[in-house]
Amino acid sequence: MEHNCPKCGARVEDGTPFCPKCDAPQIRVTSTNKDENDAATPPLPPGTPDEVQPPAEPVNLQPHTEWQQRPVMHAPPPSAIDWKIARRVAIIAGIIGVMGSLLGVIVFLWMVAAGGISITLYQRRVQRANISAGNGFRIGAFTGLVAGIIGGILNSLPMFSAQGRSLFREKIQQQAAAAISSNPDPTAQQMVRSLTDFVSTNSGLAVLIAVSIFVMLISFIILAGLGGTIGASIFGKHRDA
Repeated sequence: MEHNCPKCGARVEDGTPFCPKCDAPQIRVTSTNKDENDAATPPLPPGTPDEVQPPAEPVNLQPHTEWQQRPVMHAPPPSAIDWKIARRVAIIAGIIGVMGSLLGVIVFLWMVAAGGISITLYQRRVQRANISAGNGFRIGAFTGLVAGIIGGILNSLPMFSAQGRSLFREKIQQQAAAAISSNPDPTAQQMVRSLTDFVSTNSGLAVLIAVSIFVMLISFIILAGLGGTIGASIFGKHRDA
């Protein structure tokens, strides 16, 4: 059988290594490892001059790496509470609130201030934090809880000594006497005397102290939570530089 020479187009018998007319090589080696989807460069038409080269195929110089194809996602500023940091700032702000109340200044204002202080400290420690009013109340309320526990412990310590209990009863009796003298209603006076007699016993004194600590704890939680809400509305929003 014969075939056409890919260079000059002359008829050449199969198996002839070179074209008898132009001496072009006739043996071609086909690669079997080439992908079936890869398109082979088509041969040039017969009679094409030697200086003519086959058309170049475009090459994509951009590296197709996986990380370049993935879109860059920017995480939104955190809105959830980092309680590990919140507990720390609540302890600090709660101690400040209790110390301020021990100085004789209005206790309620110190608890509101303690809630606001906790938000300020939290904002400084958590980068890009956006604190909502609800989260501000939660952080402030936890600050009030800490302050209430500390205040309750400090107020109950004198009750462990007989002298402390005696002084506390004297204060109750003085306040009761002032209330009786300022209120001429016999029913109200009898209620005050009954309360004084109840506090004079150890069980009555323990109940009064427990109720007082509970009321103080609830008040501190609400007031500090209010301060946290106010602090969140003022200091809780992150401002980009």
